[in-house]
Amino acid sequence: MPPSDDSHSGAAESRRQALLQSLRDGLEQMELKVTEEQQQSMIDYVLLLERWNKIHNLTAIRRAEQMISRHLLDSLTVIPFLRGNSIIDVGSGAGLPGIPLSITNPELNCLMVDRSQRKTLFVQQAVATLKLANASVMHSRVENLQLPTANGVVARAFSSPVDIINSCRHMCNPGGVMIFMMGHVSNQFEQLPDDFRLDAVHKVSVAGSDATRHIAVCSHSE
Repeated sequence: MPPSDDSHSGAAESRRQALLQSLRDGLEQMELKVTEEQQQSMIDYVLLLERWNKIHNLTAIRRAEQMISRHLLDSLTVIPFLRGNSIIDVGSGAGLPGIPLSITNPELNCLMVDRSQRKTLFVQQAVATLKLANASVMHSRVENLQLPTANGVVARAFSSPVDIINSCRHMCNPGGVMIFMMGHVSNQFEQLPDDFRLDAVHKVSVAGSDATRHIAVCSHSE
C-alpha cells in the first residue's frame, strides 16, 4: 500500500522542525538574535532552493540540512560589518548572502546582482515567495550596471578583491564599505586603489562548519 498523503505531510513537517532546530542551535551558538518569523522564512528559502536545485543546478550544496550552516549561517556573519541601510550583493548566485540578510534585516534595502539568468530567476521567485519588500534582483554584469550607489557592496570572493573593487567601485558610496566573504587571506589586498583602504580582516566562526572563514572590510574614502 502506498504511503498516505498524511504520512507525507507528517514527514515533511518533521523534517521542517528538524531544520528549524538546527538553525536555532546555530544562531544560539553564534549569538545571533533572529525572530521566529525570520527563522521560518529562512527555512522556506532553503527548502525552495533545494527544490529548484534538483532541476536548475543553482548551488553545489544539494540538501537543505547542509544549507543551514553553509548558506544561512555563513551569510549572517556579514551582519556586524554592515553600514547604513543599503547594500548591493554582487555575484549573488542563488541569493547569498542577500536573501538571508534581507530576511533578518527588514530595514536594509538589498539589491542582488548576478550574470546568470537562471540564478536571478530563482532569486526573483524567492523574493516573491518570501514577500521580501526590501529585496530586489537584477540580471547583469556588474561592470555594466548603472544604479544609485549603496552604503555597502558585499561579495563572496569570486575573483581577487582588487579586481572586484575595480569592477564595483562605482556602486559604493564614499564613506561606504566593500565587504568580502573569503576563505584564506594572504596578500590579496596589496595595490588597492588610492581611495580604498583595508580596515580589517576578521576571522569568523560558522556554527556547524570547520571551514576557515574571513570577512575583509575595505572603506571607500570620503
